This record gives sequence, structure tokens and C-alpha cells, in this order.
Amino acid sequence: MIKELTKIVRDLAYFTELGRQNRAEIIDLRNRQASLTLSIKLLGMEIERLRENEAHEREKLLLKVENLLAKSEQKNSPVQKQKKLRGK
Repeated sequence: MIKELTKIVRDLAYFTELGRQNRAEIIDLRNRQASLTLSIKLLGMEIERLRENEAHEREKLLLKVENLLAKSEQKNSPVQKQKKLRGK
């Protein structure tokens, strides 16, 4: 009977300590999850910012190309050629 009681007390102490360790691990895991969640959100925001910046850069390049084409068309237009001929 004493042996059984001693075993029960040891088991109780073991499981109590195991419960404390598990609680500590759970708290640590929750903190790590919160940190990872924040990091993922920040990465998502950074990716979105980069996409927007790239879209703006593409738009600026397109406008430059359009401006160059418009200038080129103006130089090669029949009106411009006539002005060149008259000026010579």
C-alpha cells in the first residue's frame, strides 16, 4: 500500500511538472506564432508595395515610349517635311 501511494505521489509530481513544461512550451509557441504572423503580414505589405512601385515604373516607361513615339511622328509628319523643305 505504501509503495502504491509512493508511486501515485511520484506520478502526480511527474505529471504536474510535465504540465508546467507543456504550458511553458504552449506560451512559447503562441509567441512564436504571433511573431511569424506579424512577419508574414509585413512581408505581404512589402510585396504589395513592390508591386505598386513596379506598376508605377512600368507606367512611367510606357509614357516615355509614347512621348518618344509622338515626337518621332511629329518629326516625320508631312507638315514637318514641308517646313523643312521651305526652310532650305
